[in-house]
Amino acid sequence: MKPYIFLIALAVIGCEDRKKLQFETDSLVIDDGLRGLFGVSSICGSCQSPKGMSHYIVTTLEFEDGKLVRRGASTGGSVESLPKGILTAQFLWDANNGNERTALVTPGASSRGDSGFWKRLVASNNFGDGSGPEYEGYKIMGMGQSNETRAGIGNMGFGPGLERALKERMYVGVLAVRFFSSQDQMDNFSGSDLLSDKNETEADSSEGDKR
Repeated sequence: MKPYIFLIALAVIGCEDRKKLQFETDSLVIDDGLRGLFGVSSICGSCQSPKGMSHYIVTTLEFEDGKLVRRGASTGGSVESLPKGILTAQFLWDANNGNERTALVTPGASSRGDSGFWKRLVASNNFGDGSGPEYEGYKIMGMGQSNETRAGIGNMGFGPGLERALKERMYVGVLAVRFFSSQDQMDNFSGSDLLSDKNETEADSSEGDKR
């Protein structure tokens, strides 16, 4: 095969893979109308598990004034439980009557909480085709930003990327995933993360592990 034909074939395959991931993400938000009616905000995304990785943790990262201050809701499981190795995740929050409620939902598990952080966020970006950036070993699936900006920064439009959001916005919330090559590696990471808070986690089915 000639080199240019091979490159074209790779581009087509990559495009089809991104379409599949975007389709999976779109299926998570078919109830956008109801979410709007009840004042529920959300971020979501899909991503293909990397080769050689057997486990994952999906979590939320909370940034204040450009710094990571807390790892919030988390769930985890085995890559084998994911249909075709595709991970989908969504994080929802509402602040009706001033009381914030949150829910992190992944295949086979969910985690609920009420950190009080997410009600500050008004704009969101979803990286539904797996094109999200990385942050210290995490793959970013989606993020939310506050109206409030950091000191010395005017009230400008919302940027699409995490790097710009962290530079400009006082509060940024992120939905992220981290993959591991073994369960022991995942367990060690979970136990050593001092930013992590305990959350109420439920199994929605027998598939997948909980963390």
